[in-house]
Amino acid sequence: MRSRIAWSLAGLAFVCAIADTAITAAFRPLLGEESVAVHGWPLVTGATAGCAAMGALIVSRAARSIIGWVLCVVGSASAVSLVAEIYAVWVIDHDGPGSDFVGHLASWVSAALGAPMALAGLSLMFLLAPDGRLPSRRWRHIARAPLVGLAFWEAGLLITPPSHVLVGDNGANESPLAGLLSGVGLLVIIIGLIGAVVSLVLRLRRAEGESRQQLRWIATAAAGLPVGVIVLLVVQLSNGGRQTLLASTPLFLAFSPSCHLRNNSLA
Repeated sequence: MRSRIAWSLAGLAFVCAIADTAITAAFRPLLGEESVAVHGWPLVTGATAGCAAMGALIVSRAARSIIGWVLCVVGSASAVSLVAEIYAVWVIDHDGPGSDFVGHLASWVSAALGAPMALAGLSLMFLLAPDGRLPSRRWRHIARAPLVGLAFWEAGLLITPPSHVLVGDNGANESPLAGLLSGVGLLVIIIGLIGAVVSLVLRLRRAEGESRQQLRWIATAAAGLPVGVIVLLVVQLSNGGRQTLLASTPLFLAFSPSCHLRNNSLA
């Protein structure tokens, strides 16, 4: 039963990846800067499907694997977020099929299931890798950080009407309270992500043999995520918030290997 659910989530991610590609191609070039730099096609689109499939493979071998379920949820949720985002852009900015209300609702859904949820999920995965357990009880506080941060982020969205959510930005024309909640949430998620990378490095120093090789690969993928987030934020702060290829590529490249971790290292 658990395996069927996991593979259903993987199937949803693949369907969304196909829909994402089709919708993007319907109104702009697939290899244009907006498709690649802003939306993340094809790197992020492919990574979401691969992430969910990898999670399903792990669950099929170990049905209770927390890491497998995290990968399934992160991959499928991110895939839904991407297709909701591109549909919203099509409707609101390019007169695609659907009303403005439906377009803004899709943008709201995209923000709710987007990058903060993916970063929170990957933080937990890095903390639990490779055996599904925390390094020690002391790390349980770090493990709570991405969950608390995600709760703040979602709370900010819940008090923001869909009509105020900005298309393609994972942001919102929000109230001061909503802005505070979202900002604090994202900061706490990033702190949790950095803590997860530190835990991987400490595990790597103590590991030997095959376990060390597995952790080395995972730690390399994990280290790129906070670096990518920081580069994106710094570039956007310097150019008025515009998302460019220079700003996005490090994060997109880091996200892809993070979601394609070998299942024999996480079973």
